Amino acid sequence: GAAVGLGGPGGWPAARAADRPEFARLRKGYKRLNYLLENFEELTTNADGGRTPDIVREYLGLKDTTDPLFNIQKVLVKAADSVDPDKIDDFQEALEKWESAVAGANGESFISSFGEYNPGGGKAQVEKYIDRARDQAIAAKTNLERMCKALDAGC
Repeated sequence: GAAVGLGGPGGWPAARAADRPEFARLRKGYKRLNYLLENFEELTTNADGGRTPDIVREYLGLKDTTDPLFNIQKVLVKAADSVDPDKIDDFQEALEKWESAVAGANGESFISSFGEYNPGGGKAQVEKYIDRARDQAIAAKTNLERMCKALDAGC
């Protein structure tokens, strides 16, 4: 996990944290992640009824460098100086859990993509791994929300 600490003396920046321009990425990424989870079946099912688990990776910022969540952990680590000192432990724990959940969703989505082709695979295997990817995406969203609150980023 990433270690974070209070950036500068005084802890809180003069401007309200939500006004920091990089937090717009957090808010947009959080909204997109909510959209994915609220519309999961529809977004991860193609016109032929087959599952498209790679969509999970897309919404977590793992496929496109222009996605608001692409490399967001770097923004989060840099923003640690904006965290209320009373919330720094929660922020750090949420950051570690975010990284773990994103890695888990990435792996489960990837495995699901090949579930039908693996020995012993089939549609049931695809469903099993896409369900696991959804669980990891839920954990990612929960921890992103925790960090947004600790940063007062307006998510």
